[in-house]
Amino acid sequence: MEGFNQYQLIALDDALKRVGNRKPLLIKLLNAFINNPRYNEILLAYEERNLEAVAIALHTLKGVASNLSLERLYKCVESLEIIFKDAVNQGDVSVFDRTNGIDIAQIAKDTVNEVSKVIETLV
Repeated sequence: MEGFNQYQLIALDDALKRVGNRKPLLIKLLNAFINNPRYNEILLAYEERNLEAVAIALHTLKGVASNLSLERLYKCVESLEIIFKDAVNQGDVSVFDRTNGIDIAQIAKDTVNEVSKVIETLV
């Protein structure tokens, strides 16, 4: 994804504000993300070439990323969600040839690994 690394991983100040500056709660929420990052849903939908399922999985992941202030993941998923919503509206399955579910899953996995390091700094 071009430009993906131009965004910070997490807007930590914003994330803390969202949880009322309660670090233990933020740690709990970030751990929940790590334990269920939702990228398997995207991979399964890609394998099935199910436009609607990919769009829904991307929307869900975008919401999680937004709520946790995971800026980099949010920006990536946001643009992909737009692409897939358009594809759903047009019935355009060629979108699977222009995008790669494995790449999307890898971005989410990379985010999980980086979030683990952020949690260590919060403890």
